[in-house]
Amino acid sequence: FPSGATATTNASGQAQVTAQPTTAGPLTITASVTGVSTPASFSETGTAPVALASITQDSNYQSGTTVHLSGAAPAGGVVVSLSTSDSSIEYVPATVTVPAGQTSAETGSLLGSLWGQTPTSKTVVVTAVSGGVTKTLTMNVPFTTVHSFNPNSSVQGGQALGFYMETAFNPAPYGGAPYTVSSDQPAIIPTQSFTLAAGQSNDFGRSLATNPVSTNTTVNITLNYDGVTWTIPVTVTP
Repeated sequence: FPSGATATTNASGQAQVTAQPTTAGPLTITASVTGVSTPASFSETGTAPVALASITQDSNYQSGTTVHLSGAAPAGGVVVSLSTSDSSIEYVPATVTVPAGQTSAETGSLLGSLWGQTPTSKTVVVTAVSGGVTKTLTMNVPFTTVHSFNPNSSVQGGQALGFYMETAFNPAPYGGAPYTVSSDQPAIIPTQSFTLAAGQSNDFGRSLATNPVSTNTTVNITLNYDGVTWTIPVTVTP
């Protein structure tokens, strides 16, 4: 509970001090009256309710955020309302519930629709409100890059070429992230389009259609994700 709070009495000699406890649980409030002919003090004990304590960014390289309470959420949980200063940079759901007995919860925030545009990071303010308490978080949302692109090293022409890809730092934004895989020999491996689902940072179990060849042929295939390219050679066999 913050110390040093003061109050001024009204014409009836009554005073009220309103302050937000900093932690949940038992507390003692002590008040002192000075500047009068008979100084006095008194104490009152009680229990501070659970309150919204903060909202934090999961790391400097992620769009994820977490809300924190001053104590464990009571039965039924604690609902926290969320908003963002620019949903095209950072998407947040309207609310998140901290489950009973827990002190924090992931908000489910994601990159917004401006994902991948320059500059390589953008600033946004996320606001959390619960029980009359408001907390804000100013965060830099970073550029999303490719961590790995791994196709099979060879494939028989006319069969599917398996591959997977992973992003670095951030999962796909709200609405998903489109990307393409092309090649330097489109007659053998034509350009094909895919979408990484929102909230996902890897795409496993994908495959590319290929066409038959008469001799062993090296084909360079290129992933293009968010303007970042990654090229890998593969061998297509008869």
